Order: sequence, then C-alpha cells, then structure tokens
Amino acid sequence: MTRNNSIFKYIFTVFIFLFLSANLYARQKVGVVLSGGGAKGFAHVGALKAIEEAGIPIDYIVGTSMGSIIGGLYAIGYTADQLDSIVQHQDWMYLFSDKDKRISMSLSRKAQVDTYILSIPFRKKEFKQNLKGVVRGNNLEALFSTLTTEYADSCDFNTFPIPFACVAVDAVSGTEHVFHNGVLHQAIRASMAIPTIFTPIDWYGSILVDGGVRNNYPVDVAEAMGADIIIGVDVDVRTKHTAKDLEMATSLLFQLVMQNGQEKYFRNVKRSDLYIPVDLSGYSVGSFTNAATDSIIRIGHETACSYMPQLLSVKEKLGLGDTTTVTTKPSYSYSQNQDSILIYKVRFEGFNSRETRWLKNNCKIKPFNVYKREDLTEAIKTLHDSHTKADIEPSLRDTLDGYVLTFIMQERYDYSLNLGMNVDTEEIASIITNATFGVNTPTPSLFSLTARLGRRINAKGEYFFTPYPYGTLNFELGVDYNGINIYEYGKRACNLTYVKPSGSFYFSDQSFSDHDFRMSAGVNVEYYDYTDTLYTDGSERLDLIEDGLMFDYFVEFNYDTFDRKYFPKYGTELDFTAKLHTDNTYSYSSGSPFLSVMAYWQSVFPCNSYFAIIPSVYGRFIFFTDGRAVPFHISNMMGGYTAKRYYSQQLPFESLSHLETFENSLIATGLGFRGCILKKHYITLTGNFAMTDDHVFSMHRELIYGGALRYSYDSLVGPLTLSMGYTNRSKFGVYLHIGFMF
Repeated sequence: MTRNNSIFKYIFTVFIFLFLSANLYARQKVGVVLSGGGAKGFAHVGALKAIEEAGIPIDYIVGTSMGSIIGGLYAIGYTADQLDSIVQHQDWMYLFSDKDKRISMSLSRKAQVDTYILSIPFRKKEFKQNLKGVVRGNNLEALFSTLTTEYADSCDFNTFPIPFACVAVDAVSGTEHVFHNGVLHQAIRASMAIPTIFTPIDWYGSILVDGGVRNNYPVDVAEAMGADIIIGVDVDVRTKHTAKDLEMATSLLFQLVMQNGQEKYFRNVKRSDLYIPVDLSGYSVGSFTNAATDSIIRIGHETACSYMPQLLSVKEKLGLGDTTTVTTKPSYSYSQNQDSILIYKVRFEGFNSRETRWLKNNCKIKPFNVYKREDLTEAIKTLHDSHTKADIEPSLRDTLDGYVLTFIMQERYDYSLNLGMNVDTEEIASIITNATFGVNTPTPSLFSLTARLGRRINAKGEYFFTPYPYGTLNFELGVDYNGINIYEYGKRACNLTYVKPSGSFYFSDQSFSDHDFRMSAGVNVEYYDYTDTLYTDGSERLDLIEDGLMFDYFVEFNYDTFDRKYFPKYGTELDFTAKLHTDNTYSYSSGSPFLSVMAYWQSVFPCNSYFAIIPSVYGRFIFFTDGRAVPFHISNMMGGYTAKRYYSQQLPFESLSHLETFENSLIATGLGFRGCILKKHYITLTGNFAMTDDHVFSMHRELIYGGALRYSYDSLVGPLTLSMGYTNRSKFGVYLHIGFMF
C-alpha cells in the first residue's frame, strides 16, 4: 500500500511539474485590433506590413467598420501585400454606391440612368422609400463575396487561419453584436453599415449598423477571445476636433455617429499594450481617390515602423529572438479572373414559381458544369437586368460535390419613381418624371408611365415583357403637345404648335456583343394636329400634313460602348435606322412610300487621362421622293450638339445652335478635341463640315462648315455646358444647358 502511494505521489509530482513548465513557457497570445475610420482605415494595411516585418505572430484579429474589412480578409489568409494590391485596384467611389458600371449595362438600362438624376424604389404596401440608408451597398457586398469565396457558407470565425471577430450594433436595443460566426462577407457588411449612409443589415430580427457607434476600437473583444497582449492600430484618434477638421460632410457625419462610444473608446485605448495612433491629418473618412489610398497605406506603414522598438519589445516578451522563425499563416490564393469552379447545383430563393421556371430555363449557369468567375458575373448581370426592381444576392457554398450557387431575392421593389430635370436657353426649364411598376406575369414584365413638363409636354405609357433574357416585346401609347421653333440660316423662321397622339409596337433584342448591341423592329403610328403656325416675314412655308394619320415601319440597330454618356473616356456609339413612311399602311398619297435611312457614328480616342480626340460621321437620306415634296415631319433636320432631341431624325451639328431643316440628302462630319483642364472641368473644340442637296447622289448644292468652343462642368445634376459656335450658314450662336438631355 505504501509502495503504491509513493508511486502515485511521484506521478502526480511529475504531472504538476510538466503542467507548470508548459504554462511557464507557453507563449502569450497576441491580438491585433483595427479601428474603424472609413478611407483612413487603409492605413491598417501598412501597419500589418510593419507587424509582419517585425516577425510578430498574430493569434487573434478584431476590427470594426473598415477595420473589419481589412482584418477579416487578413484573417482568412490574405497577406498585407495582397491587401495593398486589392485596395489600390478598386474603384471605391463606385463600390460605395449602388450604381452599375455603364459599360456592363444593357442599352435599355443605359437609357434610364442617362436620363434621370434620381431613382427611388419602393414597395407595393409602402408608398415611400425605405430611408434607413441611402446606399444599399450591393457593390461592396459583391466585392466581399468574391474575395471570400471559400468562406461563402456560414462558418465559425475561430477556425480561420487567424481567429477573427468584428463588431456591429443593434440599432433597436443599442447593444453590441460581436460576430464570431456566420457568413463572413455579411458580417463585414454589417460592421461597416454607417447609419443614414448605408442601409442596415437585417440579422435574424436584429437591425445591425456600424460597430463604431458603440465600439470603434474593440480591445475588450480581443481580450475576451483570449489575447494576452494587445497591439492596437487607431486611425480615428479621438482628440478635440476643430471646426476646420469637420468641414467635409463625411467627416462631420462620422464624428456625430461615433460620439456614443467615446467612454468605451478611451477605456480600450488605456487597455492596449501597444497603442499605435496614425496621424492622418488632411485626410477624411471619404478620401477614396487613388492618390489618397496610396498615401494612407504608406503613412500607416511609416507610423507603425516608427514603433518598431516597441514591436520588437513585444516580440522579446513573447520569447522570440531575432533569429526565431515565425510560422506564417497560409496565403490566400486570389485573382480576379482565377479559378474555374464546378457548379454542382443552382438554386433560387425568394422567387415565385413562375419566376423560378423562367430563370431555370434562361440562366446561363447549369449544374455539373465548370465556369470561370466572369461567367458567374455575366449570369448575375443577366438576372439583375431581367429583375431590375429587386435586390438579389448570389451565394456560393462549397460542398464535396462542387459549389452550390444560390440566387437569393433579398428585397423586392414593386415600384420605382424617377426624376430628371434640365435648364437651357431654348426651353428654359423642363422636368421629366417616371413611375415603373412590376407586373406579376410568367415572364418578367414592367409597366411604365412617363410625363414631361415644360415647353414641350409629353405623356406616355409603356408595357414590355421579356420572353427570354434581353429580348423584349414593347407596347407604347403616348401624346405630345409641342411648341418648337424652326430656324433658317440662323434666324427663326417658324413656330409650330401641334398635338401628336402616337402608338407603337416593336420587338428588341439585346443579347448580342455583351448587350452593347440592340436590334429593334416594329411599327409606329402617329397622328398630327397642327393647332398653330406662326411664320416670320419672307420665310418659306413648311409642308405640313393636316389631320393626317401616319404609319411607319422601322428597323433600328444601336451599339454603345461609352464608359459614360457624358464626358466618356473611351468607347463608340453607332446607330442605324431605316424607316418606311406611309399614310395608309402601304403607300403615301397614293404613291410609293418614302424611305429614310439614317446612320450615326462617334468614337472617343483617349490620348492620355486628360485629352481625347472625338471624331464623328453621320447622315440621313430620303429615297423614293419621285419629285414630290417631303412632308415636314419626315424631312432632314440638324442642329445642336445632341442627336434626336426634338425629332427622332435630328442630327447634331454643334456649330448650329438651333434646329434647322435641310434637303433630302444630308451628310456631316465632326472632329472634337477635349481636354480636362481641372477635375470635372472640360474644354472642347469642335469643327464641323456638312453637305446637303435635294438629290441623294448629288451633294454640291450647299456646303456648311463651322466650329464651336464648349466649356463643361460635370456636376451632380448633369453637365453644365456653355457653347459658342460659328457657321457660314448662321454666323454666331450661343447655347447654355444644365442637366441631362431628354
């Protein structure tokens, strides 16, 4: 018995010795805390580089807002160098909006965004927009989803290469919500949902907003995870701000939002073992330009390097010598266009049964096939374009059999209101409003009402449905009440006032060439009732049809790759239209129908980021006249710097400030030189040359030439333009315009 007791005591003593030794020599755990701070949070990338250079292992990483973005990506394996590259190759102004890049839009979508300065979606049961936040953050969340593909499913953040947590706040209760698990990109999106700017995240009944509201520097979270030593990087150093510091609206709003967490912030600063405040004077939470991003990362690195003695002291405290090799986390393999992935299953959540059937038949992603990322992007774009009144989120979940791709209907907007306005020297002021309604049909369909107020008044209703992606059948009814001045050699010759009811039915297809190309064909019916005509002395009378019903058959081709409608940096616009004009569906005035053919080409060739050359060639020809007078509504028209402004056949000629009529054959060319003299300020010098004649193949009756000098400013409500032109036909002219063209 005594012998057994001795053995037991010996084993117990050895166990206690080994346990104490293990704990005595166990390395302390290091937690890195990254504060919120908007664009200033890019400094975290530079700070992480310095920590890597110091050779300090990171056992936990915690962040808020921008700190959660950098910290979350670093936790799953991205290196500081990779993050530097990713951050600097993003268009952050685009990401922090809900806009689609114009080059990725279909032509129909381009036409909408080029017309309206404001678009408000709302639900059927609530005749108001959800104004919890201005920006829904779709582009940001799409980026986060792409960057975290391998963590697309709900997971435990403690299983990451570096355990991670981020902080959000429940807007209802005011309490913190610390994410230790869930879908990573959704957690990051919740942590940076700045109130009134980004819409909050609905998380199992909680409404979550930016964690900086309560805990912008979450040292306590890192301690709770098990960190013994805290290295904190603070880009939102809380000092007394002056009025000058808060001149920018973004800085002022950020300061107001973060006031609630002041007490906890200062308490957490004191609990940091190594506190690294980054002085970013001169930068704000909204400094997202490329130059600012590069500078902020550099300042973050330089600041952290200035604390290198303290970092090395931490390393020594960990028992790691200068020659100690630290095991690094596995690097995350990332490339925007990398990796083909196997799609095992495609699912649709939140769609009704008819929508689901349509999507299954038309979605370009099929199960048991391998796709590249750009293929997935194109499929998502197709879905968004066919369901424009919805927030739809794609989700990828990795399984043993391949990825499960799920399209989730997050929120449906049955209606949308759109508003546009402009001011110019011809029409003084004009307003256009539009309401669009989703219609519950087996295929995606919309009903739209549009009204234009001003010197020209217009109202129209449109219904169109999509039997297959980018193919639509369109029905349109409208009425116009117009008062238009027609000029002759620079002088006003006539004022026309008329009422024009109209209707059209046509088919269009945009499934070609990445949806930059559209083909349309159909019939248009118009009735002209001229209520008043006023001619100046000596002016030639126009050939106006009286109470006439017109039937036009048309084929149209449109191609548009401009990156922007106004002030494009590159791209091409090409239009071709052929119309057969009749007054009884098959002839005109008992003779052959008139045939008009119009073509327009313009390209932008950038020489550098400030200068571009803009050539153009265009013309319109009227055939089968047989010596007959061509009615005014069919005749060739030209003037101004925008095509199709007053009439569908109007051609641009900036040297002519006003609309004028021309002979049956009209061909013109232009050459513009545009320079960006200051940010958003442009100067354009354009030369124009045209030839016109009454016969198609004889172009010698009249030569028109001229030039124009235009100053433009790219404002939030559209371009502000002042143009001065001269031609041998109308001499000098001046034109002022503010806003989008419609």
